Amino acid sequence: MQPSRLLLLAGLLLPAACSSLPERDFFTLLPENSSSTISTTWFGQQTVSVTRSLHRKGQHCNIVLQYEPPHPGYKLKPELLRQAYGSLIGREHTEPLAPFITGSSEKTMQLTVPATCFRHSGGPWDYSLRLNFTSPDGTVHTVHDVRLYSDCPEPGALRNNPHFFDKTYDRNKESLEKLQQAALTCCTMRLFTHDFHSGKKSTQTISPTDVAALRHIIAHLQPVSTRHALINWAAISKLQLLNADGKVIGELPTARIASPHEVSPENVALMGYYMLQPQDESTWNTILSNLMR
Repeated sequence: MQPSRLLLLAGLLLPAACSSLPERDFFTLLPENSSSTISTTWFGQQTVSVTRSLHRKGQHCNIVLQYEPPHPGYKLKPELLRQAYGSLIGREHTEPLAPFITGSSEKTMQLTVPATCFRHSGGPWDYSLRLNFTSPDGTVHTVHDVRLYSDCPEPGALRNNPHFFDKTYDRNKESLEKLQQAALTCCTMRLFTHDFHSGKKSTQTISPTDVAALRHIIAHLQPVSTRHALINWAAISKLQLLNADGKVIGELPTARIASPHEVSPENVALMGYYMLQPQDESTWNTILSNLMR
């Protein structure tokens, strides 16, 4: 098939593939409280610093921007940028946020953005702030795009994986099935930890009550695709599942568990293999924190 025909076919199929991806409501991913400082170069000479804080409240996202204009008389005009997941073409759309400005001064802007602005059809979508400064002559200068939620991977995250055709979901699904079978048949569980700085290794036996809770949690884990990254771990911890003879028949590295807020609408987690169910997250965190004391 000719390259041009292949490109045309991809262009026709990708929107349908994107629409068929599992939806996860982006608005519910937004944190209840978050802040960050963005510094970017202005015309290669001057640095513009913008501090962004946001929190989700009810059916609105409240955003506060504090900034230093690049030059006197410049005004900030932010836009809401949405970018498609699952598309190699990189579809994106912008819309002005002026209707949602609820307060502003020379160096501060407050926005109250309704949840509907984060729930466009044809997605799933990732949402960012596009920071534009307008000079006194009306020229618009785009300074920076700031993702509104950066704890889950961005669109196209799997392109950084070693293989062009990503196989992590299938691998994670297969390994989860084996782990869930081991959780059903194991007699006991323990937590193994290894501190790479001190070299210390330790194991802690898990109580029967917590073992029962962990069986339930493991049974309801969901596989996700994994975005790989180069991380130098300071330590590792993993649940070890043992049979009646004390032999390890399954292991679950705790770092491979992602909370629902760490999984993108494209079903991708940074270094995560499996996603917790929302109702299990609190129990999981409580058991681990008690074991880590």
